Amino acid sequence: MSDPTWLPDVLRAAGLQCDIYPGAFQRGHGDFGEIWGVVCHHTGSFGETPRGIAEHPTWGLASQLYLSRDGKYTLCGVGVAWHAGAGSWPGLPANNANFRTIGIEAANDGGGTPGKPHHIPWSDEQYGAYVQGVAAIQKQLGQPASHVLGHKDWAGAAQGKWDPGGIDMNLFRADVNGRLTGQVVVPPPPPPPVVVVPGVPVEYANFGVIRRGDKGIRVVSLQTRLKRNYSRIVIDGDFGPDTEAKVRDYQRIHPPLVVDGQVGPATAAMLKLVG
Repeated sequence: MSDPTWLPDVLRAAGLQCDIYPGAFQRGHGDFGEIWGVVCHHTGSFGETPRGIAEHPTWGLASQLYLSRDGKYTLCGVGVAWHAGAGSWPGLPANNANFRTIGIEAANDGGGTPGKPHHIPWSDEQYGAYVQGVAAIQKQLGQPASHVLGHKDWAGAAQGKWDPGGIDMNLFRADVNGRLTGQVVVPPPPPPPVVVVPGVPVEYANFGVIRRGDKGIRVVSLQTRLKRNYSRIVIDGDFGPDTEAKVRDYQRIHPPLVVDGQVGPATAAMLKLVG
């Protein structure tokens, strides 16, 4: 497949607005081959503009599309964009998603910090346009909703990325699939109530617990934070006896934390752990 010069036509045919930033059809870091799917991002602020994505001072073209707060797209370039960086996902070459995926940068701060409930930082207009636009692109590509990633899916482990914040990508993919198949998508249940724990910032109230036996990206984040104090800790995503011992020691020297070897809201807040 050649460069996606068809993006404005496809988005407009889906009932969406799509402007074209000057020079978009001549902008990019090389030509596409086969396009696998889409990577979704947020810009980190509500004030970002199409110019910041089309003419990023470091990356040049930083994504093919920009999505405004009111749900309007802007085509920033049709060539390869530097949007994904280091990462991995089944079906894509390691550290090389830029040449296989279309990037969309949505002007949003994702809630400011990771862990916000699904959809909370996003207006209905912006979220709806995100889902509808991605579905239209996937239909044009002939690719399923499973070929839609968040930047955090691709680069969470490699770069600590958490965008698009405030979007549960499994729910987002379900919404995209509903558009592709015409199936009715059941709305997600309301977020759990925030339980205020004395002395713990409210954003950590629903953090949950990480404990011995757990594996995955949350353990990687924990081990990465602990490595500031314990240089010999192995970052392997496996909460084993050594990680538990380091947690207990950290809790011991940071009263009034309870020394139990588990990372709950209070310990997570002390570590400034996110996720």
